[in-house]
Amino acid sequence: MRVRVKETQVESFYGFYGQERRYPGDVFDLVAKKDRNGETVTAESQFSKKWMEKVNKPGPRPKEPVKLDPSLI
Repeated sequence: MRVRVKETQVESFYGFYGQERRYPGDVFDLVAKKDRNGETVTAESQFSKKWMEKVNKPGPRPKEPVKLDPSLI
């Protein structure tokens, strides 16, 4: 299932998926995976209305993840 991170009123409200922080406008795929007990977790059950919206047409990601300059940290 392809999803996009919603634009929100709160700048600090984003989500994590696949051990990556996701920002508004990011497009990525939810995939079925196994939990700790070996049970399958479906892509549909991972969907969150709070910060995701479904994308109908598959396509490339609209932007690349932001790379931080280490000298600024």
